[in-house]
Amino acid sequence: MKKLLCLLSALMICACGSSTPVPEWKSKAYEQLDIYKTSFLTGKEESTEPHFEKARREIASGNDLGLLTIAYLTQYALHTASLETFDSSEFAKLYRLEPNP
Repeated sequence: MKKLLCLLSALMICACGSSTPVPEWKSKAYEQLDIYKTSFLTGKEESTEPHFEKARREIASGNDLGLLTIAYLTQYALHTASLETFDSSEFAKLYRLEPNP
């Protein structure tokens, strides 16, 4: 009985420990969006747009409209917080496609 209990507990631990890895496009998009936010908030505005575009392309390659909408909302929030103007037409198109990100 003890052997069976030990075997079952070992199997449960092994079953819970395996998880699917994060897709490469998600990790790259997260890195680029994080660099974009850091650059924007530290005043390095000349290097922000390429990072946002890379993040946008990575998210688009994964076909995740909800995540792409969140990326645009992040950009919109940063521009709003710094009292800059922002063209929200891309976000509006995405919101019409998927209203609940």
